Amino acid sequence: MSRARGANDAYERETLYITRIYVEFMRVLLMNTWDTSHSHPPLGIGYIASVLRENDIDVKIIDYSLIKDDKQLENKIGRYNADLIGISSMSPTYSTAKKMAEISKEIDNTVKVVVGGPHSSVMPEHALSDENIDIAVIGEGEYTMLDLVKSIDENKSLESIRGIYYKTSSGIKKTERREPIQNLDELPLPARDLLEMDYYLSNVVEFPILYPETNLIAVRGCPFNCSYCQPTARKIFGAKMRYRSPENVVDEMELITKEYKPSSINIGGDTLTMDKKWFYALCDEIKERGIDTPWYIGTRVDRVDKEMLQYMSAAGGYFIIFGVESGSQRILDEIMNKRITIEQIKNAFKWCKEANIFARANLMIGSPSETKEDILMTNDLIKEMRPDTTTISVTNPIPGTKLYDYAVEKGLLKVQDITRINRHAMGTMRRELSDEEVKGYVKLLWYTTTKLQLGYF
Repeated sequence: MSRARGANDAYERETLYITRIYVEFMRVLLMNTWDTSHSHPPLGIGYIASVLRENDIDVKIIDYSLIKDDKQLENKIGRYNADLIGISSMSPTYSTAKKMAEISKEIDNTVKVVVGGPHSSVMPEHALSDENIDIAVIGEGEYTMLDLVKSIDENKSLESIRGIYYKTSSGIKKTERREPIQNLDELPLPARDLLEMDYYLSNVVEFPILYPETNLIAVRGCPFNCSYCQPTARKIFGAKMRYRSPENVVDEMELITKEYKPSSINIGGDTLTMDKKWFYALCDEIKERGIDTPWYIGTRVDRVDKEMLQYMSAAGGYFIIFGVESGSQRILDEIMNKRITIEQIKNAFKWCKEANIFARANLMIGSPSETKEDILMTNDLIKEMRPDTTTISVTNPIPGTKLYDYAVEKGLLKVQDITRINRHAMGTMRRELSDEEVKGYVKLLWYTTTKLQLGYF
């Protein structure tokens, strides 16, 4: 009995020691700034949370979509009593990041506030212009945040941490850039248990997405140079595409299916069909594992063919989102640098219909130099490609992109406040067409799509 009691005492001492280390280690709070009420869970901070937690760091997540007002935000931040707060922000939501940082510092002026995401990756010094923000993370944040937590907890200098800008008494300093994570399989799956999954699964989604649905991220990086997107995306994820193994992706599909029972899964990543061999292997793995939950993807019209789409359909893929953008070859070439042709667009939608795959056309109107004739070409293209659905956005020069630089160079910007520039904003840029004309053409394209769906064409 004495030996058993001694063993139990040793076990209790070890448990107490481990518990004490866990409790005394830094507490981290992660927040996103954009509204996900009609979208997917913020898996970016979910990945960061899982890496931190894998290293025995206490971490929580606040999704801004579930916050009713500033008082509730203040209560949630104060209740957690974090030592470090990480905020993920896009340029249009930077004002929300500033508000979160201000509230955090009012609660505890010793807390370290870190911003990451697209805005800090392309405009790090602007991100640090707010007095309440201490550090900006550049690029992928999983291991950078882990290094930050460890260094701050041990009161070490930040100069050896790759991928950050930070404030010092002598000004802003930057460190060596961190290379993108090469083996994505080494990352633990995102911490969905820290997210309000019931909330995301309850969101009503657009046709033809099967409800309830959720998502995963299979690919990072993009080698293309579309002017409305690059080099912003490259500064976050790099130009080289990095794939999780098909086995690793389907492991996550199995987990999602078991835990959340969605009616469909979005397999996310830019140009998922870029590597044909990998995509075929993914389809084979889905079939071999008996995954019967339908799934969908986004890709480019020049990266699919008839055989591939039929293969996808046989593996349960039922829907593709294509970046069509415009029916004017001039706009695609001269303004968007899209590197696709009208013929490729028509073929992709024709092949989808033959493979019984729904297809969406993402469209943008209101580009610099775009005329009424260009937009009517897009309207005519809708009638020819006959998409099952469309999304129509207003072309806007998002800070950090080539399109933004072009707008600045040509004197097209009408506003200097970057938080007012998003894909639905109207009065941000001088165009050939007036804002009212652009609004009218948005309605026209919706009208044409609706008539197609009702069988009028």
